Amino acid sequence: MINDETKQFIKEHEQENVYTLALKRSPEGVDLQMALQQIEARQIIRQKVPAWYQCAELLYPKHVSVEQCSSERTACYKAELISRWIGKDNFKFADLTGGIGIDCYFISQLASEAHYVEKNRDLCSFAKHNFNLLHTDIAVHHCDAETFLGENRNNRFDIVFIDPARRGKSGEKLVSIADCQPNIIQLQEQLFTITEYVAVKLSPMLDIKRAVEELPNIQTVYIISVSNECKELLLLINANYAGEPEVCAVNIDDSRISDVLHGSLSEETAVPVEYSAPLEYLYEPFAAHMKSGLFKTLANTYQVKKLNVNSHIYTSDKIINDFPGRQFKISATVPFEKKAIKLLFTNIKRANITTRNFPMTPEQLSREYKIKDGGDVYLFATTLPDERKAIIVCSKIGTQHES
Repeated sequence: MINDETKQFIKEHEQENVYTLALKRSPEGVDLQMALQQIEARQIIRQKVPAWYQCAELLYPKHVSVEQCSSERTACYKAELISRWIGKDNFKFADLTGGIGIDCYFISQLASEAHYVEKNRDLCSFAKHNFNLLHTDIAVHHCDAETFLGENRNNRFDIVFIDPARRGKSGEKLVSIADCQPNIIQLQEQLFTITEYVAVKLSPMLDIKRAVEELPNIQTVYIISVSNECKELLLLINANYAGEPEVCAVNIDDSRISDVLHGSLSEETAVPVEYSAPLEYLYEPFAAHMKSGLFKTLANTYQVKKLNVNSHIYTSDKIINDFPGRQFKISATVPFEKKAIKLLFTNIKRANITTRNFPMTPEQLSREYKIKDGGDVYLFATTLPDERKAIIVCSKIGTQHES
């Protein structure tokens, strides 16, 4: 797939800027376009999939496929989750939207039989090449999901994994399951002829309530964030499940998978919650926990109080070390009134500003009061229980959750 001259060029220039390299004259025998494609991909893979980066002979498709692929941490987490969910190791599975193959590869490490399905011929070629180098026995099928399902209607799999394309023909982002390809809603009956369990990876932009309405048999919805950045939704579908889905928010940091919050959308409405003006400590939930919509469940689980029904910031008079999010010590609460704010910003010239349920953005506040970004001061502009606006002045507590 690539000659020795091109391999050597990639090795020598791997850490260089691809746009600068593109302006240089191509050495004799070097496929510059392929070299730049591999250099750019390896720079991404180095951070996202360290295990693959260690194998210098692996080859990668065009930028968009590499940019959108799963990270090693999320792929490993999904593999462990799937194994626990179906209740056994050494399972038989098929990935119907193989792509670059990251998810398929890491899930296959716990499987006894793995199938990679992809309609794009080039992606199949790259996957077959890479799987051979990684010494993993994954069957590669060049066809679309519908064809594979038809050809395997008399075969049984323990689980099927699908990551539908979430961009339209013009590159626009799609947020409805029905608009993604393959259309899981239309395929669901056909999927259940070959498996009881289906795992669907979706964009974190997708509305959870809408997903639950569109797809029956969802047993669990996982919202997965990495280092406090929401990365994906994972829907676990069980052909024999007819109840309300459980919603789980999880944050993965550099050293562990933790901070899992469990709840349901119907229970959330009935959970009692207390409101309070800022006390000694302030908490800002992780991105996945914010996305879950389990705001009252979060307060009840960790015994903290909300600042306002729409603020989604929490407070307590004792430190809650295991709260899933950033933790702060409050030094002052300043009403958002002209004189008080002017006095506040005579002493603060640099700060990290966050707004929640507040009429101004952090950028607007920075410009209005000439505050530079950064430093050790954290300001939360928000709405209090009595609907008054205020700025809460904090210092960050260094914890294992820090990101």
